[in-house]
Amino acid sequence: MTLMRKASTARKVKNLVILDVLTSGAVGDGKTNDTDAVNACIGAAPEGATIKFPAGQTYVLDGLEPIEKSITLDITGAKFIVNPSKARPGYPNGSPVFWFRGAVEEEVPIANTIAYSKVITLSNPQDAAKFSIGDDVVISDNYQWKKYNNTDSGFFGRAECNTVLDINGATITLGKPVELAYNVTPTLLKIKTLDNVRVIGEASHITEPDPGEPYDTSNGLYGACPHIFHFQYCKNPNLSGVTIDKWRVHAVNFHRCINPVAKNFIARDPYYTSTGGNGYFLRGDQCLGGNVTQNYTRSVRHAIDWVYCQDSQSSHNISYGCIESDYTCHGLGNRRIKSVNDTSIGSLGYGWVSGNTSFREDYDFTVENPTYYGFGSGVVRFTTYSERMRIINPTFFCAGGAIQMNLGARGLEVVGGTIAYISDVSRSRAILINQGDLSSEVPRDVSFVGTLFKHPGLSALAAFIEITSCKGTLEFRDLEFEINDATCKPMLIGSSAAPEYVVVKGVQVSGVYSSGLWVENSASYLCSVMDCIMKTGNTGYAFHLPITTKTRFTGNVVENTAKPYEWTGGTVLDKASNGAIVRNNVPEVPGSEQGVKYSSAAPTTGVWRKGQISLNTGATSGGNVGWICTRAGEAVANTWAANTAYAVGEKVQANAKAYLCTVAGTSGSTAPSHSSGTATDGTVTWEYLGPSAAFSAFGTIT
Repeated sequence: MTLMRKASTARKVKNLVILDVLTSGAVGDGKTNDTDAVNACIGAAPEGATIKFPAGQTYVLDGLEPIEKSITLDITGAKFIVNPSKARPGYPNGSPVFWFRGAVEEEVPIANTIAYSKVITLSNPQDAAKFSIGDDVVISDNYQWKKYNNTDSGFFGRAECNTVLDINGATITLGKPVELAYNVTPTLLKIKTLDNVRVIGEASHITEPDPGEPYDTSNGLYGACPHIFHFQYCKNPNLSGVTIDKWRVHAVNFHRCINPVAKNFIARDPYYTSTGGNGYFLRGDQCLGGNVTQNYTRSVRHAIDWVYCQDSQSSHNISYGCIESDYTCHGLGNRRIKSVNDTSIGSLGYGWVSGNTSFREDYDFTVENPTYYGFGSGVVRFTTYSERMRIINPTFFCAGGAIQMNLGARGLEVVGGTIAYISDVSRSRAILINQGDLSSEVPRDVSFVGTLFKHPGLSALAAFIEITSCKGTLEFRDLEFEINDATCKPMLIGSSAAPEYVVVKGVQVSGVYSSGLWVENSASYLCSVMDCIMKTGNTGYAFHLPITTKTRFTGNVVENTAKPYEWTGGTVLDKASNGAIVRNNVPEVPGSEQGVKYSSAAPTTGVWRKGQISLNTGATSGGNVGWICTRAGEAVANTWAANTAYAVGEKVQANAKAYLCTVAGTSGSTAPSHSSGTATDGTVTWEYLGPSAAFSAFGTIT
């Protein structure tokens, strides 16, 4: 039987009461401590009231008492000098200045949950009476997160916000699927959320005097922690327009909130940003939804930081001179986080990060239209078992690294946009996909599609994209490289990389560069290179590739260079007869499939595949139509002869093999027959080139 209990709506009733803190005893002269007067004013306010701090006054506040009702703080035009670190009864380490706190009304045990299911089961059926349809709830457990190296202890606890959709006996159906399998003493918390609390702060200003030392994060970062604004168990909290200069811990902290919003803040120059947990602008922890938008930050440790949140977003923010990372998925299983039209300028660390060595495992971080100008450690870091990071239409002008992916991260996609390397300091690479310091875990699945890469040559760059370790699929499609550095390899796949597939299609390289595509080892994976254009300017070989039975090299063009191709691991001819596909490239790859050729006699130059045809350009009635290759190899005009003088560079055929004279002299009485390296014949030294081609005439013209 389904129980249809309706949630109480009493706490959602709005009240038009406006209370003025000055009439409650606040002075606002910048000297008198107004904490008690403001606490009294808030304590007297009914649900839905507005507490007004008249503009033009300067209020001195310590940490206020927790606000446990849905009200609005109107601080428009007001100034504040705050001291959240001041110890007070019950809070020896201080407490938030403005602390909105909902309540946990019930906590009951539940059976282990199934990931992505909406259904949970109460351990005790009688606990169903404690819940109603529409209740806000939190699912949590005591799971211990591992650090990235799988051995060190990490953080305890997972939690996520949800709502009750239906109740049937001991079974509760939730409003959205549970993200994880909660299986370490899981519980269900019934929450009395504060709904629609607001802070209206246009033209307001807050500053915290230097407490003298960094905050000790072992005292916790939630609850009674000396943030400026702290929201705990709130629904649709909304802050706007506040300017904060100088603070210690977090300017804004959301903990287990639903759809929080913070916009139009200016937050500058916090203290102790070199110490973890200090100097953040905004942190969301275990939140559902929300948007942080149109804020400006300067010299913060993190601008916007998500920890185990779902479906949260930042948009149209500008961060200047960030110390650690601007827009961060900090780990503990964030899901479906987005950064849209955010900008990082002059960052000393990273612009966008997914994963953390202490927290690990983020999922599905989408970064749309990001803009970066800076010289920090890098623009993007994707790491520690995090999965699926999409960077769409980036505009990156970086003097440090552009993208780093390592430590077991999976599924990097870069689509469109421009990535420019503008450093005046030489570096090894701009984009690096590598193993990091985990011996057993390497990144997996990387895709670059439709991106323009620029390197104007202000300094040397060994490689623009370097892959040293990667499994799965490497995909490079429709890319364009503009390079002005004779030492730079636009795409380098190292000998330790071990993907299953490499696809390079529609890539164009222009300017001055070393080798356009350099692959050091592909014996174990399918390497497909198609429809690429290497324009004039390469100082090394345009393509440096191993040739294996899994090589696919078709439709590529190298313009006006003496160094189009370099092959390792065998000859094109040998591998093509055993599965490699090499055809329709310009200039022609010796030994590849190039279709019909033309000659006036049996061919005497070039490398030929068995079955290739050369049509007779001097055909007459009664003559043959052409010649067909009956034995693959190199066509050689001269047959070896005994007691004959040979010069360096001459080629001969003998015993169905082709040889090149490398030391001039006179041949002996026995033809060379070796199948590798060099051998001496009389005083001549012959280098083995491979099989010699054989041809037969075919067809008769009537």
